[in-house]
Amino acid sequence: MHLSPLQSRLAASLAGLLVVLILYILLFAPTAALALELAVPPLSDSTKPIEPLQLDAVSQGIYEPEFALFDRGIVGRAPAVATPLENNVPIPLNLQPGAAACFVVDKSVIFSGSANAGSSNSKRALKRAADPARRDHDDDVDDDDHDDDDDDDDDHDDDHDNKDDHDDDDDDDDDDDDDDDDDDHHKAPTGPAGRALYLSANTCLQPHSVSSHATSAPPQLHIYISTSSKDGCPDVTKLPTGNHSKAFEQGAVMYGLNATDDVYVTITAPSLTKDFQGIYNFEIAASVDTFYYQYSEQNGQLLWMDSDATSALLQTASLTSDSKEISSIMDAGTQHELYVQGIKAPILDGLMRSVCGMNNVAQLASKRLDNGQMNNNELVRTKMTDKGPGGWPRQQFYFEGLNSSSSYTGILVKQGNATANPKRRSTGAIGGGGIVFPPTDFQTSAGTNCNLITDLDFCDYVQWAAPGNNKYNNTELGNIYDNYAKTMYSNFQKVMMQIPCEAGSTQRYSLASNCNNCSAAYKQWLCAVAIPRCEDFSTGSNYTIPRNAAQAFPNGTFLPDELRQQLMQTPAYNASRTTFIDEVIAPGPYKEILPCADLCYGVVQACPAAMGFGCPLSKQLGFNVSYGRRNRNGGVVSCNYPGEPRTIVSAAGAVSPSMMLLVGFLSLGSALLL
Repeated sequence: MHLSPLQSRLAASLAGLLVVLILYILLFAPTAALALELAVPPLSDSTKPIEPLQLDAVSQGIYEPEFALFDRGIVGRAPAVATPLENNVPIPLNLQPGAAACFVVDKSVIFSGSANAGSSNSKRALKRAADPARRDHDDDVDDDDHDDDDDDDDDHDDDHDNKDDHDDDDDDDDDDDDDDDDDDHHKAPTGPAGRALYLSANTCLQPHSVSSHATSAPPQLHIYISTSSKDGCPDVTKLPTGNHSKAFEQGAVMYGLNATDDVYVTITAPSLTKDFQGIYNFEIAASVDTFYYQYSEQNGQLLWMDSDATSALLQTASLTSDSKEISSIMDAGTQHELYVQGIKAPILDGLMRSVCGMNNVAQLASKRLDNGQMNNNELVRTKMTDKGPGGWPRQQFYFEGLNSSSSYTGILVKQGNATANPKRRSTGAIGGGGIVFPPTDFQTSAGTNCNLITDLDFCDYVQWAAPGNNKYNNTELGNIYDNYAKTMYSNFQKVMMQIPCEAGSTQRYSLASNCNNCSAAYKQWLCAVAIPRCEDFSTGSNYTIPRNAAQAFPNGTFLPDELRQQLMQTPAYNASRTTFIDEVIAPGPYKEILPCADLCYGVVQACPAAMGFGCPLSKQLGFNVSYGRRNRNGGVVSCNYPGEPRTIVSAAGAVSPSMMLLVGFLSLGSALLL
C-alpha cells in the first residue's frame, strides 16, 4: 500500500517514539523481585502502661546495629549491660586492656541489709571513707551501733518513714558547713535521706612485663561512679573525671558515697604499651556495712624481730590489750597471713594492697590453703604465741631459705570472714575480703656466725640472733643455749631457798615485791646475758661492740692482722661475754647488742638485798661494755630487751650507744654468770 507523505511522516514519528520507549524501559525499569506481602499486626491501642520489668528490659537492650555506609558514632552506642552487685558478695571478672566493665548497686540492695539507713549514718561513713584513721577509730562504735540496731529493728521498721522525714530536716541544717569542706563525692545529695555505700575492689591479676629488666609495674585500673539512673554506666569514651573517679593504688581501691538511688560503677582497664602483655582480673564488692576489701594506714602491725643470713622472724603487734580476750584469741588460732617479696625481685609491685593479687603471685608467703590450714612447711612456719612483754597474744612468722645480704618486704593481711575460708567466698560476710597493712622491710645478714633462735623451753622470750657456728643448726644451737641458762638458773634457785618467801607480810624482805617477782626479773636478765644478741662483725652500728676478736671465724679465717691486734688491746673485745660461748659455741668474731641496763636494775629492785646482786652505774668503768641504754630518740635497736623488735614502733622504746660487760653478781657463793 502506498502511503501518502503525511502518513509516512506519522509512521516514522511513531517508530521513533517506540524505540525511545523501549530504551527507557531497558535502562530505568526497577529490578524484578519475587515478594510476598505479609500481614502486619496492628499496633496495640491499649492504654495500659508498660510494666517496670518491661522498662528495664528496654533500657538494657544489647542490640548494636552495624551499617557499612554509616559511621558508628552516627548510629549511636547501645548502653552497657550492668552486672548487679549484692551486699557483701564479691564478683570476679577478667578485663582486657582498654576495656570496661559495668556494675549496678540497686537501691533495693542499698536500703536493705544489716546497717541502719539514714543520713547521719551516711555522713559518718563518708568521713570514714575519706579518713582511714577515722575508720579504725569508729570500728568499735559501729559494732556497738549494730548491737543496738538488732534490738530496735522492729520499732525502726514501723517508724522508718517518719524518721526519714525527721532526719532530712536535721541533716540539712547540720551538714551545711561540712558539705563545703567535703569532696563532691562525699556530699549527701538533696532529696530523700541517703545511706552510706562502700565500694571496694582488688586487682587479682595484672599484665606482665615482656622485659626481665622492668623497673615499673603496669598501669592501674580505674573506678568511675554514676548516681544517675538515666545515664547508667558512663560511656567508655566519655568517662567522668575528678571526684567521680579514682585510680586503684597498689591493686586496691575504696570509694564511699551517700547513695539515694541506684549507683552505677564502671571499672576500666588502661591501654597498654608494648612493654606489657596480658589481661587484668579483679574482684569488686559493694557493702552497706563497711568496705569488703580494706587497707589500713596503721603502721606497726608487723614487727621484724630479728634475722640471720638465711632466716627471719616477724611477729604481729599485740592482738589485744584486754586480758579477758587473751584466751579466746589464742583458741581462735592464726588469723593473719604474711606475703614476702625480695626488693630486687618486686613481684608484688602493683598488688601490695590486694589480698587476691598477692595470693596469686607471691612466691614466699605464710597463707591459708584451700583446706583451711596454714601452709606450714620447712621454709615457712606460723603459730600463735603469748611469749613476750605483757604476755599478750601475737602471731609469729618464721621464714627460712632466704638469701644472705638481701632486703625483703613483708605485708601483713588480717583475714576476713571469707578469706579465712577460701571455699566460702560468697557468703555475704561483712569485711570478708580482709585488711591489708602497710609493708615492713627487713634484711638478712652477710655472715654465718649469728644464728636466729626462738621457741626455747626455758628462755621462752628469746627471739633474736645469737653467736653461733655452722656445726649447729638453729634448733640445736637454741637448745644448747637454753640448757646452759637452765643450769645457771638452778644456782639462783639454791640461793632463793634461803629466802623466807612464804613469810607473812611483816617478815618479808619487801612490801613492794615478792619472790615470784624476783624470780621473773632474774630469769629475764639471765636469758639476756646468757644468750647475747649477735650482729655481723661487718656492721657499722654505734650500738654494738666487738666480741671474740682473737678467735677464728667458723671457716678458719681471722680478722685482718692490724685490726685484730688493735682490738685485742681491749679485754672486753678479745672474748665473749662468757667463756662458755668461746669454748662450746666458738662463733669467732662478732658484734653484740648489749642488754638494756634496766634488766639489771630490775633484779636489784625485785630481789632481796641479801643476795648482793649489783649493777654498774653509767659512769663506772666497764659500764659501756656491759649494758646499753634505751635511746629515747628511737630509730634503731640500741640495747637488747626481751621482745625488742628491730622495727622501732615508738621513739619511747629505744636506746643509747653506750655498752658494757656484766657486773651483776651474787655474793652468797653461788657460781653465777658475769
